[in-house]
Amino acid sequence: MTLAWLLPLRAGSSSTNWIGVSGSWNQGPNWSGGAVPSNTDLAGIFSGTVSVDAAGSVGGILLSGGQIAGPSALTLLGTASEWTQGSLTGGELVISSGAQLLISGPSVKDFRQHQITNQGTINWTGGELRSGDGGTITNQAGATFNDATTANYYFSNYYSGVYDFVNQGTYNKTGTSTTSVYAKLVNSGAMNIQAGELQLSGGGQTDATGSFNVSSGAKLMFVADYSVADASDLLGSGAYQLYSGTLTLDGTLNSSAFTQTGGRLLGTQTFTAGYTWQGGNWVADATGPSTTNAAGSTLTISTASTHDFKSRAIVNQGTINWTGGELRSGLGGTITNQAGATFNDATTANYYFSNYYGGVYDFVNAGTYNKTGTSTTSVYAKLVNSGAMNIQAGELQL
Repeated sequence: MTLAWLLPLRAGSSSTNWIGVSGSWNQGPNWSGGAVPSNTDLAGIFSGTVSVDAAGSVGGILLSGGQIAGPSALTLLGTASEWTQGSLTGGELVISSGAQLLISGPSVKDFRQHQITNQGTINWTGGELRSGDGGTITNQAGATFNDATTANYYFSNYYSGVYDFVNQGTYNKTGTSTTSVYAKLVNSGAMNIQAGELQLSGGGQTDATGSFNVSSGAKLMFVADYSVADASDLLGSGAYQLYSGTLTLDGTLNSSAFTQTGGRLLGTQTFTAGYTWQGGNWVADATGPSTTNAAGSTLTISTASTHDFKSRAIVNQGTINWTGGELRSGLGGTITNQAGATFNDATTANYYFSNYYGGVYDFVNAGTYNKTGTSTTSVYAKLVNSGAMNIQAGELQL
């Protein structure tokens, strides 16, 4: 037994090192200590390929080169594990409850066809998390994944195929960088974006038990197809953006800083604290879906981009401020400005309520419509008016 085995474990200091080239984790001669690492050992791996050919556990690992291969699971029990370089392939790495794994340094971290199962704490400070071909990260209920990266990194689907990030516990983004998730995010836990930006570029879904909480100054961006079962689970005073892809959003949206610059909004939802629609569309596949702007809420429709909402019912109970872009609908699409609600037409270029898709397109005004822009607004929808139509500037063509 070497003297190193008698010393207390500390981060950065291994108690036994891999000395084999390629071989079995479970063969003592492959280790500098002459024995298979125990549950109190910190095993250093700097080169070669270590095959975990039978399920086992260890106090921790220092992976700074080489490769840990499957096919079996290796469970980490202590708090001193660190992954700076090297890769994982096949099999499974389990961070047990109470254990910790630090993923650090700028080098890429590859885990093709490998499962990382976190039951304790993962602290990620650097390096792309590259996987695919069936690779997954599962952050289990009660576990914590801390994203403290300060440079822009990816959950990169480098090897293509399946790469899932399954969050059942708590994910905290505290770094001021942008993290782009090209894995499919399957969320039933808490995603806390406290700083920086999180981009969901691999699609996925959040079920009724999952949530996002975006702090002031931080941002969550939807880039690929994603569904949120309950819009009320989009929390916090930070920014949300639909950039591209299809966002299926159902329920009550209470976020006060949601902007759509592209993509497609599906589902039936109610805005209670405002929404800014700059680009993209609200096109429905068939009549039935509706978007309600609640009393006290302001829906802002802006920029010169067309705003399509085929087969969708827009119900205004609060305020709509329209400053730009054609309002194109049809095939059952409607705008209803309810009693007590206000529709402000402040467009300064000539725009249309355009029946682009044909069929039924109704503009029902039971509240107040104010035209203040000096432009010409042409209403190619059927106007059904029981409220006040105030043309204060410009021209309104019915």
